[in-house]
Amino acid sequence: MSQTPIPAPAEALPPLPPAVAQPPVRVASQVPFVLRVLLWPLRLPWQVAHFLVGTLTLLAVLAVLSTVPVLQWITLGYLLHVSAHVAGRGRLVGWLPGWRQAARWGWAFLLLGLTALPLFYGSILLENSYWIDPQGAPRAELQQAMNAGFWIYLGFWLLAAALVCWLRRGTYSQVRDHVWQLLFHHAPQLGYLGLRGWLGAALWLALPVTVMVMGASLGVEQRGEEALGMGLLVVLVGSFLLGWVALRLPVMQTRFAATGRFREFFRPREARRWFAQAPLAWLVAVVFTLGLALPLYLFKITVVPQDAAWLPGVLFILMALPGRWLCGWAQHRSQQAPGPRHWLWRHGARLALVPAAFFYVLVVYFSQYAVWHGIWGLYEQHAFLLPIPTVGY
Repeated sequence: MSQTPIPAPAEALPPLPPAVAQPPVRVASQVPFVLRVLLWPLRLPWQVAHFLVGTLTLLAVLAVLSTVPVLQWITLGYLLHVSAHVAGRGRLVGWLPGWRQAARWGWAFLLLGLTALPLFYGSILLENSYWIDPQGAPRAELQQAMNAGFWIYLGFWLLAAALVCWLRRGTYSQVRDHVWQLLFHHAPQLGYLGLRGWLGAALWLALPVTVMVMGASLGVEQRGEEALGMGLLVVLVGSFLLGWVALRLPVMQTRFAATGRFREFFRPREARRWFAQAPLAWLVAVVFTLGLALPLYLFKITVVPQDAAWLPGVLFILMALPGRWLCGWAQHRSQQAPGPRHWLWRHGARLALVPAAFFYVLVVYFSQYAVWHGIWGLYEQHAFLLPIPTVGY
């Protein structure tokens, strides 16, 4: 007669090992060592070219987006994301997030553009032939050749894409998922971040800039020494408020980007505390943020046509990136600091920022006499708001 086994008590059972996710095991490269040594001199040029293509593609996309009214917030959101990215890492390694993904698209567009050069050259010849002999036989033959070349070009790349998807399984799904993430996940997130960052900065800048505009308008609309003196007094009050805001807004905007909390814009005392924990780092960051924004006022002298606005847009973004990097680096140092620094460093850094704020406000105020939008150009604070305020719509 069989007996059912008696289960052992729980104390006697061996303990189960914890389910800890093990890191993936790296498989050794199958490329022979001799071949790796022979290909090593080509590795550095390829990495440099890959980095340049990714960086230029990313900057070009950001510059183009910054010229579109609603999509401008994506560019601002990316700049804020750069500050948050550096603040989380604490170093400038990975200072341009997304350049690797942009490099893939850059190589693809570069290859498509190079193979389309014959069509581009043929279009130029076709346009010139219209002015020479619109009804001539050579122009009709060239038109037929261009039509055939276009369909050959399109069919070649469709066939190449189908062949790659057939030889490499999963390529189509990867490209589809990447495009979906880019259009419906990353872009809306960056746009929402930029919108909130723009709104928080605009709330702080609205009062001082409006006071400066009222003071400047008072001396123009009403003649007389009394009106001129009153206008000058109002301008001085607005300039003082703008300098006070310009010194604290980089800290609050970086804190918002790093935490994602909109209430960081309404905590100036916390910004003062974060500044006290890394005064020298914030001194460098604020000086670079304000200083690199001043030369860009020269590009606001005239309105740039919308179809060519991305050209100065690249320069605007390049001048804005160092300040965002340094603000993220200063935020990281503030987070790692055990407490406020010595009073000598704190007050010394604040005193050193006074000339920077004075010079910034001085250039911003007198820019109304040179920029295209006149006195309303004072609201275009591209150091904190939209980076490309030069487009004429």
